[in-house]
Amino acid sequence: MKVKCIATSLNEEQIKLCTERQLGHSWCSLVVGEIYPVFGLTASPHYYGGLSYEVEHGLGAEYIVGVPFCLFEIVDDRPSKYWKAKRISETTLALWPEEFYAEYFHDDLSNHFPEALENFRKLKKILESEHSDPGEPKWDEDLGA
Repeated sequence: MKVKCIATSLNEEQIKLCTERQLGHSWCSLVVGEIYPVFGLTASPHYYGGLSYEVEHGLGAEYIVGVPFCLFEIVDDRPSKYWKAKRISETTLALWPEEFYAEYFHDDLSNHFPEALENFRKLKKILESEHSDPGEPKWDEDLGA
């Protein structure tokens, strides 16, 4: 799945759907007009009116951030075959690659720990090419599983 950024801030109506905590977030690293691969979806009443896309925070930033789905339009509607659905709290459902569910994966990635970065780079390569090349990489082969 790929999305195109159409805005970097919420409009007044969208702001009403957010909690006070969410309004403190900044998406200034997003670039209007850029296409982003979606690494996962998170559905929760605590996330921006119910749904956030998991995208790379800034182009080439090498860590993932949940952003309001309303800041994007869908340009490739095919979900990743590598997403696994899991309930991660009483009110939250995630569709993420298996690696995202590892304990502290997101923290390790944002702290640029070598193993997390290596896994993310492999995952990014696979997800970005998933629907663009008929000879797509095989998940198990590329991640050494």
